[in-house]
Amino acid sequence: YEKGLGVQANCTVVCAIPAKASRFVAVGGLDDGRPDDERSRVTFAVYGDPKDPDKQPILLGQSPALSDKTIRRWNFNIELDPQYRNLRLVVTDPGDGVVADYADWVNAGFMISDDR
Repeated sequence: YEKGLGVQANCTVVCAIPAKASRFVAVGGLDDGRPDDERSRVTFAVYGDPKDPDKQPILLGQSPALSDKTIRRWNFNIELDPQYRNLRLVVTDPGDGVVADYADWVNAGFMISDDR
């Protein structure tokens, strides 16, 4: 992938949802910078922040733990409810420490619908 957002676990990126957005699509995957490092393992998650500030973020989608030994990338295609104000793109360490836990969000964006 030529373009994307590179992060290291544990990380949260907050994105404002544009008007009329109906879906969020992205690929989350391990960064290619350390392809032979067996310690590289991450989990991706997407949360919706409700417009009501008294409500907690809602988990909309989550990947399994990604690693070189299992799955290297995960596709997200998430329907958005108009009640969401922001999305939180979260990359976490699945429990073995953050050394070598470099990850990328790529081909990410919002699908716009005139029906909204």
